[in-house]
Amino acid sequence: YDFSGNMNHAVNTGATSTAGTYAINYDGSDSYTEIDTDVSDGLSTQTVAFWFKTSTDQDSTCIMSNGRIYSGTHYLGGWAIGQTAEKIYMDLYTDNGSGTEARTSWNAATIDHDGTWHHFAFTFNSGTVICYYDGSVVTGATTTYNTLNDPTAADDELGSINKITLGQAAHAGPQAWKGSLADVRIYDAVLAANENRVGTIWNAWETQWSGVVS
Repeated sequence: YDFSGNMNHAVNTGATSTAGTYAINYDGSDSYTEIDTDVSDGLSTQTVAFWFKTSTDQDSTCIMSNGRIYSGTHYLGGWAIGQTAEKIYMDLYTDNGSGTEARTSWNAATIDHDGTWHHFAFTFNSGTVICYYDGSVVTGATTTYNTLNDPTAADDELGSINKITLGQAAHAGPQAWKGSLADVRIYDAVLAANENRVGTIWNAWETQWSGVVS
């Protein structure tokens, strides 16, 4: 459910909820959630933040993605966040506005798969990426181009470009993730740590912000 007021509600397939919370649980097999929106495409600024927990040391799984990750020679999305062993990995897909695309990939943080809640966030600011794990700055990156990839409708043969997918990647061979998510927030702006919004939001997760997706 979208608490931001922007009506970007999700469609759930197989994931379960935890009574008394806003958490959603993914089984690492065939459960996922889709949000039919293209909030990342073509942007030069973005913030993505969420709570997660997992007890599984899993390899090459996708926690969430914006659009279809890859198709042939095209990167049909803006970003993907995944888990490989004890790492959070990041894929960001950017373009130069004239059809030239690039992929930037890296391990952003060493995480704890201890079955307790942890917070991850990243900000994208015209090619500069800052990542946060439990409120502390971890490994960021500089992308090739300054805007997130904005694929065309002609590329969308699977109907998955203009969607946010939680619990797996939006493409064949979905890299299903096993764990729980809560309080997923996507903004079309960079939220600064010194505004008590990224670096310390993990310490006050019941505070309500007007994000694009809650």
